[in-house]
Amino acid sequence: MLGDPSGLTDTMWDLIVDATGALVISVMGWRYLKNADRKSFLERWIDSFIERNPRFFRK
Repeated sequence: MLGDPSGLTDTMWDLIVDATGALVISVMGWRYLKNADRKSFLERWIDSFIERNPRFFRK
């Protein structure tokens, strides 16, 4: 930011973005552990991608 030689504003935004990312990942991890018997969103998405694109995954 202009006029902020100390970089405090930039540092604060970095901390806010980092904390938000950590919160999102923590919630996703909690949901994964809570529903360990079910496939996660990412596993379901990967499985459906492979199913729709078998040409990329030939043996």
